[in-house]
Amino acid sequence: MLQETVEALRWLILPVQPACEEGAYGAAKAAMDGLGIAEFDQPGWLRAEQENWASGKLTDELKEVVSAFIEAAHPEVGHSVALKYWELYKGLKARFGMSHDSARRLLNQVFLIRDLTTRERMAASQVAVLLDMRDASLGISWREVKYILTKLGIVQELSVEAVESQYEQDCEQEQAAFADSEFAEISRVVGEKAANLGFPDSLEELLNALFCPETQASHAPYLLILHHQCATLAFHDAFPSFLYEFSPRGSASLWLLQKYPFAGSGNAFLNNAKAVAC
Repeated sequence: MLQETVEALRWLILPVQPACEEGAYGAAKAAMDGLGIAEFDQPGWLRAEQENWASGKLTDELKEVVSAFIEAAHPEVGHSVALKYWELYKGLKARFGMSHDSARRLLNQVFLIRDLTTRERMAASQVAVLLDMRDASLGISWREVKYILTKLGIVQELSVEAVESQYEQDCEQEQAAFADSEFAEISRVVGEKAANLGFPDSLEELLNALFCPETQASHAPYLLILHHQCATLAFHDAFPSFLYEFSPRGSASLWLLQKYPFAGSGNAFLNNAKAVAC
């Protein structure tokens, strides 16, 4: 294959596993051969097609070449990603207002996004933070990442069964962990455990701010929100400050809400998190 062809394919900014690059280039060349494009004409054709794509004049021929490349770009999921690539590209532009270049650059990370979620159990929020560290100019949030995951059939959610099982386990362990201790002692014990895990602040003070040992005054809605976010972290490596990633309107969240009847009327989570944009 001509080096100029390889360079022109790289300019398309397509997702590919490093170990699969040679095979992906070969698949793209085979697709161009099948379209009757002579080998020496392929670099110029790719550059012209890239300009057309950027100007909104995407051709079926380029789509065929790109799909062939992506299908060979990952040994396990290349085919499934290739089937969704164009839908994802259009969706990122239409739903999130991403530019042509930004959509391509984000989709260039699609295999990494998938691996981080399926193998490392990272939630979309953590993946977005990581991608932002790699390329802050993209300016993406967890919503774009979750959109990609959903289109790829990877659903990240809290199930009622999981939250209920976790709640029951917590109730069983409560006696052994805290016995009949007063809340001040409980917050001290939890604070020590948090410090041992590397928590950078005083969790004891923070908990006492939510439930005052002296006055017995509590901020029940905030305790509910804290419980919900901690429940999420038991199943996903999520970014806990993103309150809306795991729907507070979902069935699992509504089940947990029933355990806080003293938190107020309606959905106490939503009523107290409306000012939070994430």
